[in-house]
Amino acid sequence: MVYNFFFPYHYPSGVSTLFKQLGQAIGDIENEHVKLIDFRDGPMAYGLEARSKVQFVEFKKDSAIVIGAGETLVIQGQIPGNLPRQLKIHDDARIVEWQLHPHNFVPPPFPLIGHKDWWLQNPVLYEMFMRGLYKTKMKHITEFVMLLSSRQSLFFYDHPALHATERYLGCTVPNPIFLPVPIELPVTSRHVAWNSEDLHVAWIGRLYDFKIHILVRTIERFIEYSVATGRTIVFHVVGDGPEARRLTRFGCETGGLKLIRYGDLPFSRMLDLLNERIHIVASMGTAALHGAASGLPVMLLDLSYTEVSKDYRYRWLHDTQGFDLGHTITNADCDSTRDSFVEMMTDLTSNYEQLARKSYLYVQQNHGVETVTNRFLELTRRTDLCFRDVPAIYWKKTTIRQIYEFIRY
Repeated sequence: MVYNFFFPYHYPSGVSTLFKQLGQAIGDIENEHVKLIDFRDGPMAYGLEARSKVQFVEFKKDSAIVIGAGETLVIQGQIPGNLPRQLKIHDDARIVEWQLHPHNFVPPPFPLIGHKDWWLQNPVLYEMFMRGLYKTKMKHITEFVMLLSSRQSLFFYDHPALHATERYLGCTVPNPIFLPVPIELPVTSRHVAWNSEDLHVAWIGRLYDFKIHILVRTIERFIEYSVATGRTIVFHVVGDGPEARRLTRFGCETGGLKLIRYGDLPFSRMLDLLNERIHIVASMGTAALHGAASGLPVMLLDLSYTEVSKDYRYRWLHDTQGFDLGHTITNADCDSTRDSFVEMMTDLTSNYEQLARKSYLYVQQNHGVETVTNRFLELTRRTDLCFRDVPAIYWKKTTIRQIYEFIRY
């Protein structure tokens, strides 16, 4: 069988890392073939020479990408009409969509104006607006999600992602399928011992609008902790993005916290940093899994498009539920009766080795690449949704979408 993992992107991305990891694992299996479709300078384009059954296919603005009969197209969750025009899909090609962001199936009312933050914070108003002005579009999206689910062609990476889709679309997905994010584990876990003196903390991830607010709040909490305890905190920020300017307020040193910004790092250098210098990871998504795979305690963070409350309830990765790797923060995630951050720092001081072990075991049991790969192959063999089965009207592009694609692709 041939699997086409499609995610053309210019910058380091959790989706790119996931698709490349899973693709390489599948390519090592007899009778399975993989194509990774990305820009020439994209993150899926490197390190594939030794993988004879993993083929890199360059995505170009002026060239077609053909998905042949009997092949499987694997994409991040996409609303109808969002597939780039360069994709030429055979009627007999199968489609698999993997929701890897809570809002994959949530269309912005004005995609080129930038009101996404406000709308996502007001789901009731969003639903009223969209079902009034874009009633037909929302109907098609909901029908499309139901079609994918009924043909076992839609996978959710965690329960919060499913709940976000159901909330914004106003539907209930029957018999949802969950496929956790995979991570490649070392043979044995390694971690840096912590002697309770300087504490090195790492954030790993792109600095986007839905990530920056929790990052700022977490840096502020570590500054408060440093001032209260006299302990030096070295906070390492790996990643770049459009919201990077919001970190300039901290300077190089604030209170007892030293901020080191690396920008984007190659994957190998990021792992070296985790293995050689870091004591604890505070992040979300696949970055949190990489921290745990390195044998480090992981403080799992959540998403927010607005400033995060001081009462936000922090938690360890190994205590998360439903494969949750970060969800949109609501009032239910805040607790004014206790300071979860201080509790976790106290726990870190007294039980560091135990916390590190729990993180590694959690990832090993739920996200190991071999386990997820076998599950993926089992699920994709059951799906029977072909391109011809999707009503043509679902793929119709709006004028705004056509302009956007022409600029981006």
